[in-house]
Amino acid sequence: MPDRVSSHLVAVPALPEHVPMVHVKRDAFSLVELLVVITIAAILASLFLPALAQAKEMARRVKCISNEKQLMLAWTLYSDETGRLAGNGFVRGGGDETMPMWIQGYYNHHLNFGDLTNSALLADPRLAQFSAYLKDIKVYKCPSDRGAFIDVKSQTKSIKLRSYAMNCHMGWIETGSWRPRGPIFHKESCIPAPAEKVVFMDLHPESVCWPFVGVETNDVFFMVPAIHHLGAASVSFADGHVAPKRWNDSRTSHFPGDMAWHDHRYPSPGNRDLAWLRKHSSE
Repeated sequence: MPDRVSSHLVAVPALPEHVPMVHVKRDAFSLVELLVVITIAAILASLFLPALAQAKEMARRVKCISNEKQLMLAWTLYSDETGRLAGNGFVRGGGDETMPMWIQGYYNHHLNFGDLTNSALLADPRLAQFSAYLKDIKVYKCPSDRGAFIDVKSQTKSIKLRSYAMNCHMGWIETGSWRPRGPIFHKESCIPAPAEKVVFMDLHPESVCWPFVGVETNDVFFMVPAIHHLGAASVSFADGHVAPKRWNDSRTSHFPGDMAWHDHRYPSPGNRDLAWLRKHSSE
């Protein structure tokens, strides 16, 4: 019996002492693998980040349109209660109680810095005719208008309270040397084709100035419309609807940053956007 058991045993040779043991360990990417991962991440970012930025701007545009709808509601309520359109035109810095308008404020970013942040110009009933209808002054600011301005004297930085202006042909009050060329409307019933006539529009952050949107009869911009809504501005019309208006002439979107914005003389011969503004302001 012992002999039978021992005959099935197989001898296992011992490893020589000089043969090393091999251990395989992978704790990190190789350089090539890391470069591949970085490249893929960069490609994905280039694809998705513009789409994300566009989605965010679309959300801001929706909020801007909502703001203008509230402005239009206030405009209509004021007209219904008084029988006339809210006042519009030139105002002096600091406000003028003898000449109340829909709002006040002279936003020359270099000469009259104080009006940029003066909430009374929007909320004080002695100055602003919309104050009875709009209690939240945030309605006057487009969420895409994030430009900040620095007072050259005090070197303080501020963000203005208002982005919107009213068509100069609506409720114009004669207070200065410049006046709209063409008909001026003081009652809703006098506005022809109200679905085509502009009431409010958001302006280029540098171009916001008086409460009105000035429109010339020639190929000159008096004020420059906003382009921050993916190349468009939010525009409200006298029938109450609000819609984005995309500008078609590339010059409307490419004014030089160092331009004298408050000279209000920006020639643009043959600009189709200027023709649209003329047509939808008074013609």
